Amino acid sequence: MWPQQNYSQPKSISVCSIILMLALSGLCYADSSEHLVGEVKLADLKLPPFVEWYDTYQSSYRVKSEVIPDLKILMSDVSIIAFMGTWCHDSQREVPSLVKILEKIDFDKGKFRLIALSHNKDTPSKIEANLDVFRTPTFIFYRQGVEIGRYVEHSRKTLEEDMLAIAAGENYQHAYVKL
Repeated sequence: MWPQQNYSQPKSISVCSIILMLALSGLCYADSSEHLVGEVKLADLKLPPFVEWYDTYQSSYRVKSEVIPDLKILMSDVSIIAFMGTWCHDSQREVPSLVKILEKIDFDKGKFRLIALSHNKDTPSKIEANLDVFRTPTFIFYRQGVEIGRYVEHSRKTLEEDMLAIAAGENYQHAYVKL
């Protein structure tokens, strides 16, 4: 049974409880316009109001199946940090597509972080600091902790072909690098 409480006495909150609440509050929150900000889980995008665009784009994206076997091999030792804005139409299109590709290659979910940015392209805990994230979405690919490439806003070919070029170590340049 639950412990008995004396409701006539004011309750005190421990310092540890306050610190824990403050620490957790910086991870993810919905801003005043119902957009996520901070580190989020994919499950957050499968809730209203985000599920409408998430499901629409994910179900409509057609993965180039001929790329998948090579991508699966080359992505096995890669980790990804994906920066997006739930307010951003490019993110709404590209993130569900990325997730669909990652599901097709059985990508280890433990090597994927999803960061939702504010309209100012920042987070309360400054996860994006020093990573030069100027457009959304930005997907940064790492191998052994070293950046091997990034995908910014839209593809040069297709998302999965661009990912393959990054993972293969080709001289891939995202859409905003002048060639």
